[in-house]
Amino acid sequence: MTLKLKLERNTHLSFVQICVMMGMSWVLDLFPYFIRGNVFCEWIFWLAYYYHLTSGVIIFALFVLKRSTILLVLERIQCKRQDPL
Repeated sequence: MTLKLKLERNTHLSFVQICVMMGMSWVLDLFPYFIRGNVFCEWIFWLAYYYHLTSGVIIFALFVLKRSTILLVLERIQCKRQDPL
C-alpha cells in the first residue's frame, strides 16, 4: 500500500468518524423532540444529555490522542526546550 493511499484512507476514516458522531448527536436531539411527554422514554433524554456532555471528550480522544499527534507534540516540546530563543 502506498503512502498516498494510506493517507487518503486515514482522511476518509476521519471523515466517517466525524459524520457518525454528528449523526448520533442529531438523532439524539430528535428523539426527545418527538417523544416529549412520554415518561417511559425519559432515559433517552438522559442519554442525549450525557452524550452531549461527553462529545468533546470523545472527539478529543478520537482525533487528537493518536500516536502520531502525541509524538508531534512531544517533538515540538523538546525542540522548544533546546532552542535558547
